Amino acid sequence: MPRKAGDDGQDRRRCRAALRRRDLLALPVTLAAADQPARAQPAWAPSRPLILIVTSVAGSMPDLICRLVGDGMSRLLGPVVIQNRPGGFGTLGLAEVARAQPDGHTIGYCNVVTMAINDAMLRRQPYVAERDFAPVALLGFVQNAVLVHPTLPARTLADLLALLRDAPGRFTYGSPGTGTTGHLAMELLRSLSGVELVHVPYRGSPQLAEALRKREVDIACDSLSSLEALLRVGDARGLAVTGPQRTPLFPDLPTVEEAGWPGFRITSWGGLVVPSGTPAAAVSRLNAVANAALAMPDLAARLTALAFEASPGQPQALFDLAAQEKPIWADLVRRSGARAD
Repeated sequence: MPRKAGDDGQDRRRCRAALRRRDLLALPVTLAAADQPARAQPAWAPSRPLILIVTSVAGSMPDLICRLVGDGMSRLLGPVVIQNRPGGFGTLGLAEVARAQPDGHTIGYCNVVTMAINDAMLRRQPYVAERDFAPVALLGFVQNAVLVHPTLPARTLADLLALLRDAPGRFTYGSPGTGTTGHLAMELLRSLSGVELVHVPYRGSPQLAEALRKREVDIACDSLSSLEALLRVGDARGLAVTGPQRTPLFPDLPTVEEAGWPGFRITSWGGLVVPSGTPAAAVSRLNAVANAALAMPDLAARLTALAFEASPGQPQALFDLAAQEKPIWADLVRRSGARAD
């Protein structure tokens, strides 16, 4: 049948309309296909209880912090089981983490000792941190305090140093262990002031606090959170804190810097790691949950009461801080003459 004039134009219009209808009908399918990868990759979730390995003894400051953070994480991810693995300057516990299955279910607590100081203190370690671990979170900071037994006739740091100069080698100081920030802080103070005193390392903070209370040692240097109970009941006298500023918990305690030693600033910090090779989705979820735990009002209040300054952030902040501080601690170890026993 012959085509009428104008049929071509009508055909073209019908074709364009059909194409538009096809494109509109296909659009939801296209969008759904584009969204399919996101829907196929839900947020990582554990399939069994998480294990949090703490490299310090039960009752120590790291243990208390990990139990609080673990409590918060358990509210969001399910049970978190704390396992204390002290020893070897913190390397025994972290070696267990390095050997664990990299599936997000085993987390390790690390700190300034295991991530920065040990490189200068130990000839060898059972792992290479940057190779064998993936960072999860930098939890935060706590500063140390210098305390004396209340029977010691020293009410300021200057008094203490004068006493030590008059009786070289007669007095003892305790730390929660060789290579800890408490040990190195006192060794640095000793080397700067020229005094002589005897170091007595303990297996952890609880043992050190009890030793000072009984005056098995004359002086102690450890995290403020580990010693503050002694201060509150009068079983010890505080002379100074080692951080960059005074603590709101004991505002009358000056910093070592204020007491006459410019540039003397030593703080402890801690964080969480997982075995290298842990899926990025698991690391991201653990980081988000750890940060959320630090922000929970009840836990934040208890952490503040421990003189702990929370520092939530991205995982890499932990390794960045360790890299920044390693040369500082190496220089401090060299200057102080501190050595692993």
